[in-house]
Amino acid sequence: SGGETAVTTEIAAETSAITENAAPAETDVGEIVLPDPVAVPNGGWTEEALNTLLYIGGKQISLPCTLAELGDGFEWDTESSFTADSSVGINIEYMDKPFAFAFVDATDENELDDSEIFLLDFEKTPYSDYYLEGTEIPLVSVNGVTLGSEIDNVKAKMGEDDEDDSVFGEGNLDYKRGNFILLFHIDESNRVDAITVSLSHDK
Repeated sequence: SGGETAVTTEIAAETSAITENAAPAETDVGEIVLPDPVAVPNGGWTEEALNTLLYIGGKQISLPCTLAELGDGFEWDTESSFTADSSVGINIEYMDKPFAFAFVDATDENELDDSEIFLLDFEKTPYSDYYLEGTEIPLVSVNGVTLGSEIDNVKAKMGEDDEDDSVFGEGNLDYKRGNFILLFHIDESNRVDAITVSLSHDK
């Protein structure tokens, strides 16, 4: 019908705008600059739109992804790996420092490099400065929200969350669409101290 066509056209236009804004700009000297945050779409976030908001070292990353897609300096911490539900849980290091925990669609360590990551969990730790080596670019950014961002900053960039506290625990801001989940954990000072992104998958 005409109404359905109009809605479909609007969603397509919003998705196109998000995609066009996805690539980080570069200055005349080649410095990476994160794009401006995307405004919350009129119809609310979709699964596809939420899965375009993660930037790692200034590079847009969507799930699932491989370790190689993250860029230079990222390596598996193989001493931390374990197998659970036909997946491998393992820590990722950046420049030999703790960076993130990941779940990988693999059955053992030998498959890691050729397998896809479907969950990433970033936590603020005293061992990591969380900036891209030699720059002031945050290693992790979700639509402009970084580890340490205030809760009001999260809501300004992401809108109000839409899950009951009972789903992921009180003190979290949760954005779930389809198979994609974006979770901001808020600490006692009302700042983000952990960010989790995940894409459900079937083995």
